[in-house]
Amino acid sequence: MGAQKSARQPAGEGGGERLFCVWGGKIYCTDPGTIHSHLQWFRQEGWIGADGGTREEELFFRHALCGRYDPQENTIYFFRESDAPRESSASDSLLDAIEQNLVGLRESLGFSGNCRISVCTEYSCLFGDHPPGQRSPGTVLEMLKRIDKKKRKLEETMR
Repeated sequence: MGAQKSARQPAGEGGGERLFCVWGGKIYCTDPGTIHSHLQWFRQEGWIGADGGTREEELFFRHALCGRYDPQENTIYFFRESDAPRESSASDSLLDAIEQNLVGLRESLGFSGNCRISVCTEYSCLFGDHPPGQRSPGTVLEMLKRIDKKKRKLEETMR
């Protein structure tokens, strides 16, 4: 994959929403307001071929944690293709992936603690459609508090 992009400026300073994906422990972000679909972005970067791609490219597309940060809505949207066919609520593995990457995404995208989190079960929800499967686990700060509480509980059981 191309170079990891990590802008330390608030996303709103560039004037618009940003797409992101997390793959292989790295966070990749678009510049503000420049790209309007993950497929377009991934093809532009050469991560996925125009012909549908190889098996490896397909696995990347299905399993990368993808999303969009919209500073105007003060919302960060998350989606992962491999979780889409499941029920109408976000899977635990998707929520775990969000928890594992939330701090890094906050550093890269510059969103605040009161930014709302929206977990999508359909890709279209990232861009304004709001199907029944969309859910909100609260704000970034609320999720960070839950993560901290889990961590403390785990540490107590390890003693």
